[in-house]
This record gives sequence, structure tokens and C-alpha cells, in this order.
Amino acid sequence: MRKINININYWAGVLLRLFLVAVICLAFIGVWYFVVPLIYPFIIAAIIAILLEPVVRFVQKTLRTSRGVSLFISLAVVLSSLLISCFLIIIELIEELIKFSQDLPNLLQYGADFCSSIFLTSGIGELFTHIQNYLAENPFVNRQVSDNLEWFVRVGKTLIIGLVSNLLIFVTDLPRLIMLFFLIVLSTFFISVDWPKAKDKIGLRCSVKINQTCSAVFADIRRAFLGYVRAQVILVIITGIVSLIAFLVLGIPYAGVLALIACLVDLLPYVGVGILFIPWASYLFFDGNNYWGFGLLASYILIILIRQLVEPKLMAKHVGITPLAFLIAIFVGVKLFGLGGIIIGPIVMVLITSLYRVHVFRDIYCFIIGDTKK
Repeated sequence: MRKINININYWAGVLLRLFLVAVICLAFIGVWYFVVPLIYPFIIAAIIAILLEPVVRFVQKTLRTSRGVSLFISLAVVLSSLLISCFLIIIELIEELIKFSQDLPNLLQYGADFCSSIFLTSGIGELFTHIQNYLAENPFVNRQVSDNLEWFVRVGKTLIIGLVSNLLIFVTDLPRLIMLFFLIVLSTFFISVDWPKAKDKIGLRCSVKINQTCSAVFADIRRAFLGYVRAQVILVIITGIVSLIAFLVLGIPYAGVLALIACLVDLLPYVGVGILFIPWASYLFFDGNNYWGFGLLASYILIILIRQLVEPKLMAKHVGITPLAFLIAIFVGVKLFGLGGIIIGPIVMVLITSLYRVHVFRDIYCFIIGDTKK
């Protein structure tokens, strides 16, 4: 009877601790859905302040200045670098767009001549005549084709309206975005200034075990995040260099803008530069320009081979997570959070991996079962 009572007490304690862990998890979910949307600028600022902490300490140690001055210099350098990079990219885009606008009439005339030559010499005109006769003789098929064409028109109209609406929303929302940007910058400054004091106060109120675990998690997340950004930057630079060299060797105009576009589409998950190179090469083969077509295919294959060779090593070295895990994280993130899941998914994957590395899940399991030896 005593043994039965001991087992009942033990399992009652297990259920109680399991209920406590479940309540804490539900509280975190509630905070994520109801509180985070209200304070997300300050959360972003806190993340930036944590990531900027090594730079601030380096400037403070090198220049022997106060923390406020070192933080101001660090923020000024980072923001200036971003603004100068955006300015140079915009200037290059404007120059290439001016050249493109000058050549646009010739390109349109070439496209019209190309379509006319295909229509007149390849028998497509006769094919259209046969199709029209067939539809006139078969009213049911004609009605089905008309319905499908109307559906395509409606879908295209919806897409165009959605694109214009999003552009209008972006333009009207621009003042709020600018204000949000300055709010994040100011919040980053104030959080980073008080970060050492806040860190010490939090550390005094927590046990040594919790402090060690939190420090290890933050260090691992910072290392993984910066490593992921560094790896993606290296891969994008490789893609841009290979694309620029290929465009220059092939003699393709607007090489700078096209290489920049290749860098941007390379950031897209799943598709990458294939969404640019494959349709373009297919059109060139159809147009009879086999030289450019084979050159673009060779460049695309070279980019894919370099990525396959370099990406696993970069991910393993800088992040510690395989590319397959990142693809899974992006896919699940997009399913759960939409387009923002491209960023949220990998961050959550890095967080889960960091918690696993510092044995947080094992500690939670030991807490639930009442094992205090580990």
C-alpha cells in the first residue's frame, strides 16, 4: 500500500510539472500572437543591439571611448554603409535603365518583326485559320475556350490590380515605415546603452544554471545568425561575379543590372537564379541565338555546381545546420507565416537547434520526470 501511494505521489508530481510546462508554452504562444505585434519594433531593436554588441565592445576597446560614443560610432558606420550601398545600387540601376529606355524602341520593333516573321513563315497563320474554322463548327468547344480565356483575363486583371494596390499601399505607408525605421534606430541606441546594466540585473535574479544556459543560447544564436548571413552574402557574391563575367564575355548588354538581378533572385528559396537563366536561355534557343543560349546554360550550371560544392561547407562551418534543414524551415515557415516565413522559419530552426545543443530539452524532460541528478 505504501508503494502504491509513493507511485501515485510521483505521477501526480509528474503531471503537475507537465501541466506547468504546458502552461508556460501556451503563455509564450499567447505572447507571440498578442503581445509581439504591439512591440515588434523594440524586439527588432533588441536583436540588433545584441548582434551589434561585439562591434560596440571592439570600438570601445580600440578607441578607448565611453560606451555611448562607441555605440554612436558603430551605428553611424553601419547605417552609412547601408545607405551608401543602396545609393550606389540605385545610381547603377538608373544608369542602366536610362540606357534601356533609349534602346526600348529598337527592342520593341525587333520583337514585332520577330513575331511577324514567325507568323508569316512558320505556318502559324494557317494554323489559326484551321482553329477558327474548327471552333465555328463546334460551338461547345468554342464556349469552353471562351470561358477559359475569360478566366485567364480575370486572373490577369486580379494580379495587376493586386500589384497596383500593393504599390499604392507601400507609397501611402512610406511615412509610417520611415518613422518605424527611426524608432528602431533610436530604440537600438537606448537598449544598447543600458544593455550591460540590464544584463547584470537580470543575471543577479537568476540562478547560475539559467545564466549559463541563456548565455550559451544567445551566443549560439548570434553565431548562427551572423554565420548564415555571412554564408548567404558569400554565395550571392559568387553568383554575381560569375553572372557578371558570363554576361561580359558573351557581350550581353546591361551586364551590371542583369548581374544585380541575378543576385536578387538568387536569394529566393527553391528557385534561385534558375527563374532568370532557364526562361531566358529557352527564348534565345527559340530565337536561334544558340551562342547566348549555350552561354547562359553553361553559366547557370557553373553557378549550381559552385553552390552545391560551397554551400554545405559554408552552412556547416558558419551555422552548423545542413542546407536541407534550412529548406525545411523555409517551407514550414512560408506555410505558417506566409512570405515572412522565409525569415522566421530559419530563425526558429536556429533557435531550436541552439536550445538542443545546450540541453534545454533534456533539462525540461528531467524537470518533468523529477530527475534532479542531471
